[in-house]
Amino acid sequence: YCSTSSNDLISRRGVFSRRHYGSVELLPQVEANGQDVIGRRFRVESGETLGKDEIFGSPSTPVLENPEYQTRWYFKYFLGKLHQNYVGVDSEKVPFFLSVVLTDTNSQCVPQYRVILWKKTGARKICLTYTPNKPLTVKQILSNFPNMEKLEKGPKEIFSPDIQKDLLLLEEQEGSVNFKFGVLYTRPNQVTDDEMFSNETGSVEFERFTALLGDKIRLKGWDKYRGGLDIKGDMTGKYSVYTIYEGHEIMFHVSTLLPYSKDNKQQVERKRHIGNDIVNIVFVDGGPSQMANFNPSSIKSQFTHVFAVVSYSAEDQSYRLAVYSEESVPLFGPSLPCPSVFREPGDFREFLLVKLINGEKATFNTPIFAQKRERTLDMLIKDLCSEQLGDSSRATMLNRRAFSDVLPDAPRGSRRKEEARQVEFVRIGQALKLETIVKGDAPTSLATTGLYKRAPWEPHCFYPDFAHEILCGDSWGESKLVLSTESGVFVVEDGLSHKQIFDKSVSIKQLTVVEAHGILLFRADKDFLEAHVFCTNPLVLNLPAGTGETYKVGSGSFHSGKEFSIGFPGRPHCSPSRHLQILLIAGRDSKIHVFRLSDFETDSNEVFTRAELKEHKLDRTRGCTMYAISRPGGSHLRMVISIGKKLLVMQWRHSAAWTAWCPASDTDTVEGFQYLKEISLTESPTLITLVDCTTATSAGGAADNTICIGYKHQFDLVSERTGEISKLFAVQDGIRAHLVASLDLYEDEEPELLLCYNNTCHFQKISDSTSSNEFDFHWNSIPSDIVCAFPYVLAFTSDSMEIRLIINGNLVQTMAMPKLKLISFKNDIFFATTAPEFFQSKSERLHMDIKLDGKEVSLSPPSSPHCERGFSQSQLESPRKARPFRLYRIPLHALSGLVAACERRCPTPTPEPVQETSSATLSPTCRLLSEPPRGISRSCSSSPTPQSFLPPSSK
Repeated sequence: YCSTSSNDLISRRGVFSRRHYGSVELLPQVEANGQDVIGRRFRVESGETLGKDEIFGSPSTPVLENPEYQTRWYFKYFLGKLHQNYVGVDSEKVPFFLSVVLTDTNSQCVPQYRVILWKKTGARKICLTYTPNKPLTVKQILSNFPNMEKLEKGPKEIFSPDIQKDLLLLEEQEGSVNFKFGVLYTRPNQVTDDEMFSNETGSVEFERFTALLGDKIRLKGWDKYRGGLDIKGDMTGKYSVYTIYEGHEIMFHVSTLLPYSKDNKQQVERKRHIGNDIVNIVFVDGGPSQMANFNPSSIKSQFTHVFAVVSYSAEDQSYRLAVYSEESVPLFGPSLPCPSVFREPGDFREFLLVKLINGEKATFNTPIFAQKRERTLDMLIKDLCSEQLGDSSRATMLNRRAFSDVLPDAPRGSRRKEEARQVEFVRIGQALKLETIVKGDAPTSLATTGLYKRAPWEPHCFYPDFAHEILCGDSWGESKLVLSTESGVFVVEDGLSHKQIFDKSVSIKQLTVVEAHGILLFRADKDFLEAHVFCTNPLVLNLPAGTGETYKVGSGSFHSGKEFSIGFPGRPHCSPSRHLQILLIAGRDSKIHVFRLSDFETDSNEVFTRAELKEHKLDRTRGCTMYAISRPGGSHLRMVISIGKKLLVMQWRHSAAWTAWCPASDTDTVEGFQYLKEISLTESPTLITLVDCTTATSAGGAADNTICIGYKHQFDLVSERTGEISKLFAVQDGIRAHLVASLDLYEDEEPELLLCYNNTCHFQKISDSTSSNEFDFHWNSIPSDIVCAFPYVLAFTSDSMEIRLIINGNLVQTMAMPKLKLISFKNDIFFATTAPEFFQSKSERLHMDIKLDGKEVSLSPPSSPHCERGFSQSQLESPRKARPFRLYRIPLHALSGLVAACERRCPTPTPEPVQETSSATLSPTCRLLSEPPRGISRSCSSSPTPQSFLPPSSK
């Protein structure tokens, strides 16, 4: 069914394009004598790779990928706190280390485990839920990682505090928190690297550009990050350019500031620094027309992988940018705006720095760097493992305790020794942390730039005070939500109070608002009790004696308030209770119901009850466990319903185009759905997703739509037309699979699936029968819901939201939000949480973090994963029971980089042109930092971002 805006349609259909990040080209290498030799393949980003028919903007918001203050867990969450470390060998005889700490969820007083598994392939991290009085064992924790369930020998706990320094060294192998970038000045028509490196001085525009990058500093006596430059004898020049961006110290190796030799045409000293930088900035003098003359193959460096080509246009006082990356470098953001023109110097500086930092991080994942890192980690881990496993001098009884064991009855002397060890352990960890901070290698600083800028995923408060816990919901137009709770179903409207539309007798577990046809679909549960009565004496029923069998007298089902009775023919005065056996079976019976949205648009406060559901029941749907509907954009609304081991396929009888022309005539409810077919399965699915084929038979093509089903440990594809089932993807053996979601995505009109299980996401081409783990990525927690909004993919857990880039799986943000519940992502993303706004007039209702039971509560994490010091009993068992829920919205156009929100008309689905300013006439500020008007909220703050991360003006 059609959307009201092509921009909105693209975003909602999960369309994404890697073409935003350039195309790979073979660039010939030119020698000084003019001869061509074998060139190198580069991915070229120029901001002009998109066709003119593209109907959504470039997602060019500059965001740091894998920010160290969120990825360096050991430094942030373990050092300075009491935690446990283990060493062991897996089933393939590969050594590993395991670190575990019980901490709170970003000061939200929600205890959870944080776990790091150290292996030669890198550190794997995961957050695990803490259950009071049920501490996890090592085996249970390791079972969350692939191939770690079956170990010949359990890992050994390490008690030496010196292990912290070794593990910190392992974490630092991920890469430096500081960066050095080369800056090469080129004059017009220079094509060889000898010519470029021989420029003794730069132009006025180049000097202005280097001043934009950072501060010019005197190298002699410099006491901060030096990026390999000499700070004692001016051997690498007297001056350099230095800056700090979001806690990262950056030293620029500027070619005109490095030593120049008139006798050395190759300028070896300059090449020694700039040629050994992973990322180079190439400033092309003479205007944008000269940018095409630069060829990265002319730079004879096997180490430099990313070239950012910059020019300045004096005509419109703007900067132009193009980026060349070696083919082996994974995709990285931000993608260049189209066109790649920056008129605001400050915005250009931020965009460029973020692109450079992300480019260097991406380069470390190329095969050559990844192999070097793996060899280094393998050597370090093997040395540490042999040292720890070979040291038997400390093999005391204390060392052999299980992960979850406590020692309440230990002798007083042993307890004192253990307490002294814990104190020393924490002291050494704190000293290591302080030493790292003093050296400038701490991955925690957010100083300078970017801290107070609004992120594209910043939520807006939609409704500040909702008293009920939400079971499910959906958005209704631009300003309404339909929410199902244990207390009934409510319609919540932005700026108004909520009203109830169903009472609590209607238990809705899944609902969908289809504005295009003006209907509300929902799956409602009804508790039932089945009674089966058996008679053990045939004479009671006047049956022939001697049969010796038990006869079924009757059966029936009834609900609360109804009676169930069975008569006995021929013996009306008999009291056969002692000859009867009654089998009672309790359960829930689910059906799908269809209502018109107009039923809830009246001014009356009518509340529907279970009695009104009967005439709105959709036939054939009794016993259904879930359903899925087609995405907007198809010719007809389709629905597939799961009932045991079968699927029902139904379709709305009116096309979207017909409803758009005659909205007043589309007044059907259950009679609007037409039964198409039934498909038998071998297993009952736990999730289903409709996948639209762009050449479906409904559109005149040859292929048909498919249904993705998930069950047990695998995902299958079911042909909607033939019912044929084909295997799509199976979770690797040895992994206990928990299927989370299957999202249909579309790149260049080719459908593919994002399959999510446990904390892993896997891309699977529908047209490709083989499965590759090349693009798998892992969440830090096991999500309950996944949402894709290009260029981001969001994971929702019960207490956090994690945001990553869909093109590479890199982390960009993690936000702690207690009692988090995703409501809808059909248009904008709506969710509910209890954090962290408070109302002064209602403070008596709210649970306060500062004091509990009249006592000050320590926010420091407990001493170990099986020790709960630092958390009160009320915090461990039932935190924040009194807090109301706040409903938030993340605008989809902000995530997708669109300039303004799309205009929509509901329920009419007619596509309407959106008046949108041409991207060519927009300033970079409008494209990069677009923000919709913030409506007046009845809350103190309009964002659930913790107050410590907000600028002073917003506190």
